[in-house]
Amino acid sequence: MLSNILLIIRDHDRIKTMKNDENNNTTLDDLAGMMARGFDDVGEKIERGLGEVKKDIGHLKLAVDDLDKKVEKLDYKVEEVRDLVVGLDEGPVLDLQQRVQVLEKTSHNHP
Repeated sequence: MLSNILLIIRDHDRIKTMKNDENNNTTLDDLAGMMARGFDDVGEKIERGLGEVKKDIGHLKLAVDDLDKKVEKLDYKVEEVRDLVVGLDEGPVLDLQQRVQVLEKTSHNHP
């Protein structure tokens, strides 16, 4: 972008020099061509920049999709662990707690 501005300034300086030159054969078409080339350069650089931005956005979309898949897998694993923990509270752990309570009662009754 800065280089395009510098090109336009350089062309502007050429135009000023041409005005002061008495033997100048530069036509308005020549001047228009200089300006058009400057704007074409700016347009090309903008297009290249947009292409890079689009490519980066594509990479970001892929990365987000990958993260979404990983989060889904983690959610599933967390649910599995939760189900296991709930199952322990309802199954063997509860049974073990009841047995310990019975043992504690019998041990308190027998000195």
